[in-house]
Amino acid sequence: MRSHQAQNKITSIRDGSGKLIEDPDGIKEVVIQFYKDLFTEPSCEDCDLSTVGNILDQRLKDDEVNMFGMPITAKEIERVMLHMKLEKAPGPNGFTTEFYKSSWNDVKETFIDAVKIFFATNNMHRKVNNTAITLIPKVQQHQTMKEFYTSIWLPFLQTG
Repeated sequence: MRSHQAQNKITSIRDGSGKLIEDPDGIKEVVIQFYKDLFTEPSCEDCDLSTVGNILDQRLKDDEVNMFGMPITAKEIERVMLHMKLEKAPGPNGFTTEFYKSSWNDVKETFIDAVKIFFATNNMHRKVNNTAITLIPKVQQHQTMKEFYTSIWLPFLQTG
């Protein structure tokens, strides 16, 4: 038990610039900065917005506009899910499409119901946002946060 606890303690880590950090407060700051960078969207101050104007000039035909008011079907949801690339995920560290495809027979009904409810109400079930983050060691000789842990998000999809 004691040796397992010793393995689970971070005694040194390299920060984003490669500097070796060994003091506990410094290690804490490296971990905090790693997750801030991971979950913060970059600024769009330097974005080229000229392409937006070109897109806004395009118009839909009446029959195309009417399609948007129609309810989404189970067949459409399933077709989109099953045609997605295997390694695609809904978020930075969510379940991949491969997970949903491999367990489709088990999750199909719940998944389709959740998507339909979202489109019908414009609200996601509050349990979709309940997430457990589990940190799993990636390598034995870790030097940076990226090498040390990977984040896995476990969304709880429940309807009703």
